[in-house]
Amino acid sequence: MPSGEHIPFANENTGVKVFEGIYKVAHNIRTANNFAWNKLYRKSLFDNIRFPKGKTFEDIFTMYKLIDAANKIVVSAESKYYYVRRDSSITMSPFNISHLDNTEAYIERYRYISSKYPQLESTCRKQIFTSAIWVMSKLYWTGDKELFSKISAHIK
Repeated sequence: MPSGEHIPFANENTGVKVFEGIYKVAHNIRTANNFAWNKLYRKSLFDNIRFPKGKTFEDIFTMYKLIDAANKIVVSAESKYYYVRRDSSITMSPFNISHLDNTEAYIERYRYISSKYPQLESTCRKQIFTSAIWVMSKLYWTGDKELFSKISAHIK
């Protein structure tokens, strides 16, 4: 897929679905839909919730809080937004130390969700593991064996 190509974003669901309570949080967690760009929000959700300053992957640090604070979420399969894929984006770029924010965000989300919704704990724990593998694979390909060893030891 070439950089700059416009990709329609659509859920795999058909039609419109409404989620409330734990189901809205579960939908967000299980679909790993942590992006801020594909949603419409009530302004009041941001009265007490902010994107963290100085963090990459700020969506992951924030979306679960917004979803939990919302009375309900409505999901549509209809494409209304086009995402622009860039080779220079955070997820497409080579490893840098700020990629560790990804795993930190999933750990923070795990603590929040597992304390409020213990039945979602396992899913959140698996996503920490997946995040750590993603970050470590990016780091591995840099060839920096010393940094790889330091971070590997820290993760253990």
